[in-house]
Amino acid sequence: MDFCFSILELKTTTPLLNRTAALKEHALLTIHKTNALMFLEMLKIFGLLSQAHHNDVLKILEKILQN
Repeated sequence: MDFCFSILELKTTTPLLNRTAALKEHALLTIHKTNALMFLEMLKIFGLLSQAHHNDVLKILEKILQN
């Protein structure tokens, strides 16, 4: 499953636009009111792909609810 979004949504110390990410560099993708429904649909579809994916989605949702 591929999921596309703007590189501008990724938060890093130095913006990723017009540069190559460093090896093992991480970025933060924040879920907020304007993109939450899109992420929920993505999780729903991902969870339908297999039982293992379904279990992964349940773990992700549990983690979200803990925070």
